[in-house]
Amino acid sequence: MTVVSRLFIPYSRHVVVLILICVCLLPVSACTDNIWRGQVATVNGEHVSLDQVRALRNSTHFQSTSLPMDGALEIMREQYAGALTSLVAAALVKQHLVRKKMPVTLGEVVVEENLIRADYPPGTFEEILVSEGIDIETWRFLLHNHLSIQRFLNKILRPEITITPEEADTYLKTHPDEFIRAPWAYFFLITGEEKESVESCAKDLDILGDSVLVQERYPETFIRTVRLDTNRLPLALEQAVSELHPGDLSPVIAMNGEFHQILLLETLPQRQAEPDEAYLQIEELLVAQKLQNAYNDWVTRRIQKSTIKISKHLLPHLEKAQPVPAAPEPAARSTEASSVKSS
Repeated sequence: MTVVSRLFIPYSRHVVVLILICVCLLPVSACTDNIWRGQVATVNGEHVSLDQVRALRNSTHFQSTSLPMDGALEIMREQYAGALTSLVAAALVKQHLVRKKMPVTLGEVVVEENLIRADYPPGTFEEILVSEGIDIETWRFLLHNHLSIQRFLNKILRPEITITPEEADTYLKTHPDEFIRAPWAYFFLITGEEKESVESCAKDLDILGDSVLVQERYPETFIRTVRLDTNRLPLALEQAVSELHPGDLSPVIAMNGEFHQILLLETLPQRQAEPDEAYLQIEELLVAQKLQNAYNDWVTRRIQKSTIKISKHLLPHLEKAQPVPAAPEPAARSTEASSVKSS
């Protein structure tokens, strides 16, 4: 994951469609286009630049830079429209946090930037930005968006979301296949560079059962205690475990330049998770779903109350894809009602 793509908040396609529908539902009037000045949209007077849209588009579609010629322009246009939609939503979120006196500060951005930089070798961070054609200030802008949306989700929306036991029970009953636990194994894994040492160590461990004592006798080998779902093991070990019963010792396995043997202690077959085991996972899943829905609804409502102007160069496919309903009569709207315009 690059230093840019890690900042991307995965907006659902649903919220993108909702925002674009809002663009089509509200009256659209033509005006002088400002794309030549680098401005592709305004959100309640706040500018969104082409560089910002391009940076987010490149970070989320970095593998799509070589597109087939047929339909390539339309695909790219849709990608830019999606990136612009995300930036419009982020601008609305940041404006809301300012009104609530909860904005993300410059100091918080600096702290997070330092944490991200620490994950990369010296100089690599800047090299990646250059390779993706993104300047540091645009990257910091995206980082500020990321932190703002996280704060909005956690501090504004999340406290309003609750999951009842009945909801969790219903989900478990209607989605049983999601809570099948993989086979599980508990075993000693003996590893070493010499096959004979591994075999001798494994035999003594099988007889004595004391891993500490046996490890002292065979310092050239390493005895590990493993408790893990078998589908998370390397394929050779998974296959060996599947052929053993508790108390069995596997044949020697050559893997990654070393020799291994397994002394199986206990196994559990594939099984349905117990309710208590599944509830935490269910709660996280349902909270995520409700949080996404709440975010979609909030953005849609906020757009309908905002003044947003979008460059006609980025959204021409919308006018072709969706019929624009007749605009409401002026008397049906407040004189302060906002609109989304093509700039």
